[in-house]
Amino acid sequence: MRGPFIAGIILSSCFALGLLLSPFTLFSNALVSLMVLRNGFSKALSVFSISVALCAVMCFAILGNLAPLLPAVLFWIAAIIVALSLRITRDYSLSLLLSTMLVFVYLVLFRVNVTDLDEFWSEKIMEFVSLFSESDRVKINDDQIRSLSSQVHFFWIVLLSIIIKLGLIIGRYFQAYLYNPNGFGSEFRKIRQPIWLAAVFLGLVIFKVAINTGEPFSITSDMLVLVTVIFAFQGVVFIHRKGKEIDLSKGFFYFFYIILVLFPQLVGFMLAVTGIVDTLGYRKKVISS
Repeated sequence: MRGPFIAGIILSSCFALGLLLSPFTLFSNALVSLMVLRNGFSKALSVFSISVALCAVMCFAILGNLAPLLPAVLFWIAAIIVALSLRITRDYSLSLLLSTMLVFVYLVLFRVNVTDLDEFWSEKIMEFVSLFSESDRVKINDDQIRSLSSQVHFFWIVLLSIIIKLGLIIGRYFQAYLYNPNGFGSEFRKIRQPIWLAAVFLGLVIFKVAINTGEPFSITSDMLVLVTVIFAFQGVVFIHRKGKEIDLSKGFFYFFYIILVLFPQLVGFMLAVTGIVDTLGYRKKVISS
């Protein structure tokens, strides 16, 4: 990218495309991560400022308000913090944990501003349903809306966490591809989560089962979802590591990701279990050696 202004235009273009096609939101996060990893905080901040200014003008000129810009700015700030952590520490586990902590802080602030999550997500569901015509509209009752609202809430948490984590990983992949070909795979396969995180996961599960109030929107549930996402990510790392060891073809990984997209809840849970076992197994190897 030749200069901050050109980089700012590219990032702003990704923001505009992200309003139409959501995958570009992830791509813009990856670009921010790449700029931090490659050029450091000061230059990335210059690009960030230019992009925010351009996007603000774009939103105000086309939409008349700046509402769509706020989520993008929050994602970019998170991407800068997490990528800066990786640039300084070279520790993937710490950076991924930091991304989880940022999402958790956001969720706490979100809960402070939205006192009734059930009502909030129910309204969002009804707004979505109202987009359909009367003939196509699905009839749903209050119980179904409440059940859907809790699922949407957890899906939203997973989505936030994945966008920040994948943005960092894709940005690091771009950096390796441009400046150190074939250097990304080996370091990706070395990612390990700390053993204490498995203890945290177990503690959250025990607490959730022991103090079961039937409240689907508890902060404990949010924390459990966030930690599960980390271990699901570790499960993906394990799949790639073992695939490299036994020399699996690329077709297997294509098939794996297609299944993951088609059945995210089932495959994601299996990956989380795999990630926990991988973390505990690695700890056992370290102790025995």
